[in-house]
Amino acid sequence: VHIGASAEEGGVCLQVSDDGRGIEPELLGRIFEPRFSTSSTGTGLGLAIVQRLVRSWGGRVWAESTPRVGTTMSIRFAAWEPGPRTLVSAAGTGRTMSNPQD
Repeated sequence: VHIGASAEEGGVCLQVSDDGRGIEPELLGRIFEPRFSTSSTGTGLGLAIVQRLVRSWGGRVWAESTPRVGTTMSIRFAAWEPGPRTLVSAAGTGRTMSNPQD
């Protein structure tokens, strides 16, 4: 496994790569679908949850893969903007949080 990060205009990109079995091209477009899995174990919700969280933070997540070579998962996070933030819980209640460095 290789982990890397790079600064980009307006944010940062985190990449995690492996040299595993990879993902077949016809399946790659479905990996973020809820309950999609090629495994007999698990729920198939992991990447769907990751995608939803990353989007809610203003970011983007994607995968690139070559069968029998490996997969790279990338997450682009938007830069932190100073000032108060409102966090919304699953129950729909919000609380304000400030950047500790403000």
